[in-house]
Amino acid sequence: MKKITITIIVLVSLLFTESILFAQLDSLSQDDRIRLTASEYFIQRIDCKFDKIQSDSLFISMHSEKFIIPVQHVQKIELWKGKKRNTFTGALVGVVIGLVLGVTLALVDPQDSDDNGFQFHLDLKTKLLIGSLAGPLIFGSTGALIGTFIQSDR
Repeated sequence: MKKITITIIVLVSLLFTESILFAQLDSLSQDDRIRLTASEYFIQRIDCKFDKIQSDSLFISMHSEKFIIPVQHVQKIELWKGKKRNTFTGALVGVVIGLVLGVTLALVDPQDSDDNGFQFHLDLKTKLLIGSLAGPLIFGSTGALIGTFIQSDR
C-alpha cells in the first residue's frame, strides 16, 4: 500500500511541474523581457523578449533574431523586472565609514590652537558625540547619493 501511495504522489507531482511551467508562460505577454534557461540550446541563461507560445514551442527574439525552443527543454523562465538602485546599500556603507572616521578623529588629540594662542578644547564625550553623529550623517548621505546612481539587476 505504501508503494502505491508514493507512486501516486510522484506521478501527481510530475504532472504539476509541467503545468507550473505552462502557467508561467500563460502569464507572459508579447514583448515581455524574460530570462530563459534552456541548457540544451544556450550555454548560460539568456535575456530575451517573449514573442508567443504555440502548441509546445516557445518563440523568443534576441538581438533581432528569432528562436523557437520546445517547451520541454526550458528549465526556467524569469520575468525581467528591470534594474534597482542601490541607495540603501550606499547609505549603509557611508554610515559605517562615517562612524569609524568620526570616532577615530574624535579620539585623535591634536594641538587645537591657532597662531594667536587661542585654544579650543572639547572634552572627549563631546568629541565622540559630534564625531559619531556628524560622520555617519555626512558620509551616509554621500553614500546614498552615490548609490542612487549605481543600478543593478533585480
